[in-house]
Amino acid sequence: MADLFTRTEVDFGGAMHAQNGIVGMVGGVQLGILLQNLQLQYSQQVTRLYELGTAGQRTRVYYVSGRAQGQLTAAHVIGPGSVLVPFYQSFSDVCNAGSNNLTLNVAPNICAGSTQASPTSWTCKFCVLIQVGMSVAAQDFVINESSTIMFSGLDVTSIITATAAAAAAAAAVSGLAGSLLGLFGNGGTPPGLPVGGQGVNPVILQGAV
Repeated sequence: MADLFTRTEVDFGGAMHAQNGIVGMVGGVQLGILLQNLQLQYSQQVTRLYELGTAGQRTRVYYVSGRAQGQLTAAHVIGPGSVLVPFYQSFSDVCNAGSNNLTLNVAPNICAGSTQASPTSWTCKFCVLIQVGMSVAAQDFVINESSTIMFSGLDVTSIITATAAAAAAAAAVSGLAGSLLGLFGNGGTPPGLPVGGQGVNPVILQGAV
């Protein structure tokens, strides 16, 4: 059946709903409680370099990449269950930056029957809390808190892909162990061992893998 307004007909691509949080535990602190806003930025500086060249001929342009850096801003409402002091104590100390990593597990809430999307893990590395703010209005007496974190590295991985890769690696190791045990485990003698040996030592096999 043709569209009423003679527009090109479209196919339904799927639907999603927002009801669950996306932020997990951070240093033992439930950072996602009463989280109102989250913004992450990660950028690198790229400089263009041109050459003078020769008249009448094409010249080249070069890209020079600089250091990458990022910033994360989070806004909370101070209320029941919102315990941010341990988070402040851990991430405000610049001496702890080497071990302060903040991971956001983003999993779209796809409705049943829609095309599934892979959950993604965003890990901010070497985090330091650089700014804290607070505001309150007389209209509703809601205390709003904001935190700004700087970081110097960002790892983005697909959780499903990483899990599948780990499972494939485990299956490969298991297959290798099964092959070796099949060769030497039924009374056979591994090369280089005296006759009457007990086959491959599982501890040595595990260590070799």
